[in-house]
Amino acid sequence: MPRGGELSEASHGCYAPEIGAIPRLLLAEGEPRLREEFCSMLVGAGYQVKAVADGAEALRQLRANPYDILISDTSVSKEDGLAFYWRVRQRFPGTDVVLMSGSGDVHEALEALRTVTPHYLARPFEAKRLVAVVDDVVGLRRISSRPPPGPGAATDALVGQSAAMVALRDLMAAVGPSDSAVVISGETGTGKELVALELHRTSPRRDEPFVAINCAAFPESLIEAELFGYERGAFTGATQRRPGRFVAANGGTLFLDEVTDLPLPVQAKLLRVLQEGAFQPLGTNRTQSVDVRILSATNADLDERVKDGRFREDLFYRLKVFRVHIKPLRERLGDLPVLVAHFLSAFENGGAKRSEFTARAWAAVKRYSFPGNVRELQHAIEHAAVLSNGGPIEVQHLPDEIRGAQFEAVEAAASEQSLFEALAEFEREYLRRILEQVGWQRCRAAKLLGISRKTLWTKLRAHGLHGRSK
Repeated sequence: MPRGGELSEASHGCYAPEIGAIPRLLLAEGEPRLREEFCSMLVGAGYQVKAVADGAEALRQLRANPYDILISDTSVSKEDGLAFYWRVRQRFPGTDVVLMSGSGDVHEALEALRTVTPHYLARPFEAKRLVAVVDDVVGLRRISSRPPPGPGAATDALVGQSAAMVALRDLMAAVGPSDSAVVISGETGTGKELVALELHRTSPRRDEPFVAINCAAFPESLIEAELFGYERGAFTGATQRRPGRFVAANGGTLFLDEVTDLPLPVQAKLLRVLQEGAFQPLGTNRTQSVDVRILSATNADLDERVKDGRFREDLFYRLKVFRVHIKPLRERLGDLPVLVAHFLSAFENGGAKRSEFTARAWAAVKRYSFPGNVRELQHAIEHAAVLSNGGPIEVQHLPDEIRGAQFEAVEAAASEQSLFEALAEFEREYLRRILEQVGWQRCRAAKLLGISRKTLWTKLRAHGLHGRSK
């Protein structure tokens, strides 16, 4: 990611070749030491930052320049901190606001969380907590501002802006046009077959067949016949001649998924194909010549399989001219906003209604480790988009695994979450359950809660529940 910088007075912007890709932040903090500390931390996180000392200067900056996020101490303005928030939101709707308490006022903090924004930091807090909140807001902005996928939209497995994904795309761009064998490694769900397809698509063989076979899906007695084909009478049940996957892929690419599951005798036959470009189908001495590029994939440790004798070392070196490794999603969580936006756009392109994440649903997604990687994320986003039916995506729209992980993470998150944030989260969940109990009849809910309908409406709006109905 390009580094950020403090925006200069002259330019009101940090010079960077990719300035549009770096979020612009306006920091309004009256205390010089904190202003310098927060600014330094945010710049170090890759953001462009302009720091001012009071609300009046913040408003002048907002009128003069576009900013993605205003980070404001509630005491920087002569007016009430929440009134200042509303003025900014009304005049500059394209700018998100993160509020920081200026006085430690409990009433102000609760009112902010209940009626204004979930992006509120009550003092005291560490500067890294501010960076985490800004990261969340930036992630939500990227999701909500997503464009529809156009022709040539990125392959699911290649979506991302992390250093790992940039390196992966660079390697694939170099390897794709060659005719070299490639081993693709990565956990289940990382998109190994999609990477193989992209390598085929960028190769000189792109107009020829791409044939995939999951080597783990066939018993040892059948995998050889499936790969190399057989003659009539080659074995019991072989009532007619059948060409194998190698013949089907002739001229193109053969993708061997879970290649480490191949039995040793089949590995020997595969080695001959790689060395000589020929093999013998089962049931005949006839030699069949083929011209294929071999791409293979595994979620196992191929080096370990070679060491323990379960995979031929000579075949290993033939297959692994290049190795392409796809990192698990949990090691590149910075790609989450881009992936979520990509999947939501894809569903909308298929006719689904446009959906947006609430801050709390987004926080739940970020807390989940996604053991099923990009594939699991794709299914989770589809699940949430269908259940939300074009409305805001709430925590309850997420799959059980993600919601369960959210509750399991409460203890771990306690050290990072302020009392005010925890109270707001509790209030929202409590309101939702009461409303579900009364079938979303607001009059009954207000009576049960012992508050006025107006107060209930204000709370529902603050928590993103006002659009729900029976």
